[in-house]
Amino acid sequence: NSGFIAIAGGYGHSLGLKEDGSIAAWGDNDYGQCNVPDPNGFIAIAAGHYHSLGLKDDGSVVGWGDNSLGQCNVPAPNSGFIAIAAGGAHSLGLKDDGSIVAWGDNDYYGQCNVPAPNSGFIAIAAGLYHSLGLKVDSSVAAWGANYVGQCNVPAPNSGFIGIAAGGDHSLGLKEDGSVVAWGYNYWGQCDVPAPNSGFIAIAAGYSHNLGLKDDGSIAAWGSNQYGQCDVGAPDSGFIAIAAGYNRSLGLVAEVDTGPVADAGAEQVVYAWIDGIAEVSLDGSGSFDADGDELTYLWTWTIDANEITATGVDPNIMLGVGMHEIELVVNDGTADSEPNEVVITVIEPVEADVHIVPRVINRSNRMKRVIAIVRLPEGVSKHDVADVPFVLYAGDSDSDGIEAVWQRVIGWRRRASVFALFDKAQLMDSVEHNGRVELTVVGRLESGQYVYGSDTVRIVQPRRRRPRWLRRRW
Repeated sequence: NSGFIAIAGGYGHSLGLKEDGSIAAWGDNDYGQCNVPDPNGFIAIAAGHYHSLGLKDDGSVVGWGDNSLGQCNVPAPNSGFIAIAAGGAHSLGLKDDGSIVAWGDNDYYGQCNVPAPNSGFIAIAAGLYHSLGLKVDSSVAAWGANYVGQCNVPAPNSGFIGIAAGGDHSLGLKEDGSVVAWGYNYWGQCDVPAPNSGFIAIAAGYSHNLGLKDDGSIAAWGSNQYGQCDVGAPDSGFIAIAAGYNRSLGLVAEVDTGPVADAGAEQVVYAWIDGIAEVSLDGSGSFDADGDELTYLWTWTIDANEITATGVDPNIMLGVGMHEIELVVNDGTADSEPNEVVITVIEPVEADVHIVPRVINRSNRMKRVIAIVRLPEGVSKHDVADVPFVLYAGDSDSDGIEAVWQRVIGWRRRASVFALFDKAQLMDSVEHNGRVELTVVGRLESGQYVYGSDTVRIVQPRRRRPRWLRRRW
């Protein structure tokens, strides 16, 4: 129920014009009055008793539904129309030259006999058996059935800016925002409620009326047998009105409620051994009620410097500590209220590491390197996660070597880890000989990294000369 730009009400059916030029039709369809013909491209609509009219963007008029009295037979040339109106069983079309074309039922009351001069019209309205035309000089012409005075425009016949025709009564909207009503008044349909001011549009049903106020509210009066005068709450935000035989329609402005930012749930993450953690932000919970595409702006502060990131789920780098990160989304029109997420980065645990042997000979037959990781006090063997420790040579961002075997030994509140690493893999990862810093990294059950470093010397002994080359000559 969105995208409507105009509405119309017939005897038992309703029409709604969409912004894409299509028409939605609902209600009584006994005569096919809801079977909108293809193609689309409509710019205006009108609903009669049992028939419907649509004005095309090329200035032609299409009629469908009951055609027993020719009310859907648009006279030639079917072009140059700028407005339409549908009555009980007759139709009106306003031409771009200011003349009115009328067709359909005209047997008894002359509702299709446009009075001379047929020129200077700027708006039209069709009632049950009568018709109205608003002139460029702001006067109203009325013709057709007049058995209850529905065509007797009250004096002064001037200052009108809008017209509407009901069952047996008529309405005129004055330029001062007041409404004038005349004709049949059995149901009080001609008793405009006070204050009679501030009206910007009018609509007439069979025996009730609607008036749209400049504050977006609707005043309704006349017969209320079917609740047609009980405006639904909230009585505000209306931009158009229509009155059917015994019901009322109001078009409410689609309000852009604006986007809503959702920065996601709070996170606790664990920093790598350099004290930095990679964090994935999550703004996927943000939304816009109108379905508009969103852009995302994340903002936080580090050392008094403002840092930003964009996208729905950017990856960012954060140091140890608590970080408050703010998300604002934009729907192309407006920014959302900021939404904040707290990211807590937990520092790694430093341990004492001892590598055996201290001097690693590339050429000997030793196959393993031992790392003894002495965890800090308060960390028990049960705190160590059951995942392999990893050995890094030099830069901890390089590929690590997983332990081929490890065991955790603990007493009281202090534990040590013994881990064996493949010597050949280590030698492959270290291209040069000499002093090399080796770093061992593991995980605790809490998620924290535990690490420590030790320095060893890697050697490649020169081959000994054969004994006969050592002789002195």
